[in-house]
Amino acid sequence: GEPGDELLVRRLEERLREIAHTVLLLVSAQRRSRAIARAAVAWRHARAGQERARALAVIEAALPRALVGRLVEAVDDLTPADRAAALARAGIELPSRDIANRAELAGRDRLARALVLHTLGAAGRSAHRDTIAQAAQAEALAASATDLLRRLTEAVDDDVEEGTTDMPSRVETLIALGRVPLLASLSTRQLADVAERARWVTAREGSIVVTAGDPIDALIVVEDGELSVGDRRIGKGEVVDELACVAPAAASTDVAVVRGARMIRLERVDFEELVDDVPGLASAVCRALGERARKAEDASYRSPLASRSG
Repeated sequence: GEPGDELLVRRLEERLREIAHTVLLLVSAQRRSRAIARAAVAWRHARAGQERARALAVIEAALPRALVGRLVEAVDDLTPADRAAALARAGIELPSRDIANRAELAGRDRLARALVLHTLGAAGRSAHRDTIAQAAQAEALAASATDLLRRLTEAVDDDVEEGTTDMPSRVETLIALGRVPLLASLSTRQLADVAERARWVTAREGSIVVTAGDPIDALIVVEDGELSVGDRRIGKGEVVDELACVAPAAASTDVAVVRGARMIRLERVDFEELVDDVPGLASAVCRALGERARKAEDASYRSPLASRSG
């Protein structure tokens, strides 16, 4: 499927886990069960399948029997066929894609709504125009005057900012940032928070993006065109310096535009504010850096028992 489809699936799975985690905490409070509470926290933060399996085993043993089938099977790592079978056993009819789309378009999850709008395409948006219009009207009525003014001001600023492209969709920004290895493990909500701080810029062939000796203190992702850093070429989907926001360094040579480029910039100052403001962002980035360091260490490791030539 398309990258937008993958993000939508991720968002729905994350929301399912958020709901299940809340239910588990409520059950643990009602039954005064520390075992369920600890297992719920362990399951929420588990990264590997084995960790999730252990946490689910504890949850299944401690939960009331009536909740086991509905909750554990809903969040377990099942194949689509097994999940469909679990729904059938629970007497739950799988909704059609059209019904699911309408539910998300009318729902309160703005991120899921944006992802659905992206995946629908022009024809799909036309077919659901009434639902989309009703959702937009409801959101406008719910927003404060200050919030509406802020959104309008931001839209005007984006239009007049020098070097800024016609604003791509929010989902396009999410997809582009999601390709960056340092950010790939972020949740869709964390990625959306990062995307809100990023801006799209264009640069003509022959222009200089970063002058030699100046610090590269922004994450720069190329979406169209090509840049050069000495002999290195940076094309679509590639990053000038992935660590620019966490460990900025001076450019050894000019970062130049070889072919007219469209890029995303995330300034280091904005990233540092996000680390302070977005729950879990710092730990997710630390994990990504740790995994990279571990792989580099494993790749360079040489056993003292290995034979030495010469």
